[in-house]
Amino acid sequence: MQTWSRHEKEDHEDISFPCMPNGAIGFTKYGRECAFCGQEPTEEHLRSHNIEQCTQLKHVFKRSYELKQHLEAHGVAKESKLSKMLVTMWQRKPDKQAWACGFCKGLFSSLPEFHKHIATQHYERGETREWDHTKVILGLLSQPRIAALWHRLLVTRFKVQSLSCKWKKSRTRELQLRLELGQEPGDVLALAALDCAAYDHGLLHEVYRRSDTWTSTSDTSTTFGALGPPVPPKPLASRPSSQEQSSSKTRNTDEKRATEISPSDRFKTPSPQLFDSSLHGTDIHAEYPTFSSEDILHDLNRDNLADLGDPIDIDMEWQTDYSSQLHFPLEETQDFQDTWIGARSPELHDIFSCLAASWPPASIGSLLTPQAPDAELVAILSEIDPRKIQAIITKLVSFGTRHTLSNQTDPNRGIGAARDWIEQQMRSFAAASNGQMEVTVPSYIQGVGERILFPVRISDVVATLRGSVDPGRYHVVSGHYDTRCSDPNDYTCDAPGADDDGSGVAVIMELARIMATRRPAATIVFAAVAGEEQNLYGSRFLAQTYRNTSVNVQSMFTNDIVGSSTADNGTKDPYTLRIFAQGSPTTESPARSSIRAVIGGENDSPARELARFVVGVAENNYTQMNIPVIYRLDRFLRGGDHEPFLEAGYTACRFTEPNENFAHQHQNVRVENGRQYGDLIEFVDFDYVARVAKVNAAALWSLANAPMSPQNVTVNATLLSNESQFKWLTNNDTLTVGYEALWRPTDAPLWTHVVPLGDVNAATVPLSKDNVIFGIRAVGQNGYASPATFPFPG
Repeated sequence: MQTWSRHEKEDHEDISFPCMPNGAIGFTKYGRECAFCGQEPTEEHLRSHNIEQCTQLKHVFKRSYELKQHLEAHGVAKESKLSKMLVTMWQRKPDKQAWACGFCKGLFSSLPEFHKHIATQHYERGETREWDHTKVILGLLSQPRIAALWHRLLVTRFKVQSLSCKWKKSRTRELQLRLELGQEPGDVLALAALDCAAYDHGLLHEVYRRSDTWTSTSDTSTTFGALGPPVPPKPLASRPSSQEQSSSKTRNTDEKRATEISPSDRFKTPSPQLFDSSLHGTDIHAEYPTFSSEDILHDLNRDNLADLGDPIDIDMEWQTDYSSQLHFPLEETQDFQDTWIGARSPELHDIFSCLAASWPPASIGSLLTPQAPDAELVAILSEIDPRKIQAIITKLVSFGTRHTLSNQTDPNRGIGAARDWIEQQMRSFAAASNGQMEVTVPSYIQGVGERILFPVRISDVVATLRGSVDPGRYHVVSGHYDTRCSDPNDYTCDAPGADDDGSGVAVIMELARIMATRRPAATIVFAAVAGEEQNLYGSRFLAQTYRNTSVNVQSMFTNDIVGSSTADNGTKDPYTLRIFAQGSPTTESPARSSIRAVIGGENDSPARELARFVVGVAENNYTQMNIPVIYRLDRFLRGGDHEPFLEAGYTACRFTEPNENFAHQHQNVRVENGRQYGDLIEFVDFDYVARVAKVNAAALWSLANAPMSPQNVTVNATLLSNESQFKWLTNNDTLTVGYEALWRPTDAPLWTHVVPLGDVNAATVPLSKDNVIFGIRAVGQNGYASPATFPFPG
């Protein structure tokens, strides 16, 4: 392991050793001093160190011993303590956030973990096959904040879940470092990875497959270049070989040029290892044509594009890997693609414009871009403080136990003390709201029942921030403040509940603190509920209270176990937050559920539209979070406080950390076989909880300031047409200024396209309802848009 670590540090860690990186003179609290020895830096003294050679020409070394040798020229002995100190001080090392294994694509968040993995899993076992740089890049792309954006990029641009790519080390060293540093936005890094990849895009052969003839003549090269006009090929079996093509060239005055760039040179055979036949259902050994980078570069240098207007200026490097496939830097070459391909064939232009031979055609509407936070939301996100979150969880843990059946009158221990402290804190937040936030403690007596040994008071602490424009529309966020031990009915043991669910309570309290002084358009409710561990008693009481008083709850989120990203096997995923979204609604009638199944709407329940909305507004660089939507009510055979809201007919989802550690939840505090059990605060990652809070803040603020989702959305199912006709009830509010249709391919998890419809209550979209999934959403004048509503036949 030490051998491998030394090899990695010396050869692969981008460590450098510059001489005098900050100049010959250093500045400390004691004043100016010589960078070499700390003495008074007079001109005469500095000359004694021979600094001229390094002030005129900077010397940077790859290894420490090289700098030590160099320091002798400055009067510093090679093996002296001073030499070792200077080498340590002047060492420059990138602040990397991730490392990936080129043997297995494993991803690691620290260099020691990476070295240990290499040593124990590969080096010691002799499993050190050739290091694959592509696996390194793929491993780095699996970083949580990049993975979803990489996946979305493939879905959006290629309409595939994965793409067969290769990255060559010699051309992507900078990309690897950018991914390891992780200092840029995830979408930028994902696009950079795609730009640097060599891949079998399989575009042109889709065009050529559409005809039965293929010709290759050079008499048209004076107009179209050596490629000739884009004409389709013969069937594959009868396609001429490269030798036949070469021998059939026409001898004319342009023979030399045609010989240099011939059709046989232009059509390359994709490497079977790179070509993903599943993308196109084709024979991977067939000779399908693709362009190499030299081909297009040649055309750029020719004069046959002169009639297209001004010269095309592209600041880029053309890259071709060993499979001779074209590398397309997507953003930098878009204008070039439009011009070069469009000049040859509108059909080619259509194919290249969507970067894949996808279906259905993506020409209806425009690509849907995530909703960026406005200035006020950015300010809210910036105020979320991990230190305050830590203080809240620390205080909650200090009550010893918060079991629902524990003492309610002791001022220091038990659920009563915790309830009173939460109420006190919430009231202090409300004091700054200028009367907009109201704090209540609704409660009731729960009789003997499931996990209730004796009648007990169940109390929720609820802070309601009244909406300034549409106060009758509610958005609720909750965490439960009760805890438990291994025995759910043991109410005397210590049950610190730092993660389950002190973390969730900390999220809603921190958001209440920050938002109390703001003025959302709709009402936001911050609820700390009790009785969750016994049978969801507190949230059921709150949901039924809202339902019985006809409160219009538009959305509800529960944050339960959101305090740690480390699993029981040590796996860390600090930039991922799961959101659980139910399929067919609990309260939906059998008849409507049957229709939903017939029209393929099982994946477009209100809860899943809400989850898609969250991804659209909260999966970004401001939260730094990847938000996978889990198509389940909750974890397997488990439950949470969103369920009573779903049962009451409301739309609700659950947030939970990506990898639960079951030794740290529902466990008595103890050490067993050297392993620590119990839900202790030492296992909580406060920075992670802060990012969870940011996801909640982005979702709640965007929902509260967007119009209400359209109601009674229908699609005309009686008219047989390749167009889709929609109707809906317009919102009776002052926020809505128009509506949009969203659509996506039936196998896409997220909305991909948007079509503006205007301020109307009916619209026709020239795309068949049979081929895609549609949704209708409302748009406000502030730019905020509502979650989409799935249309039913009507």
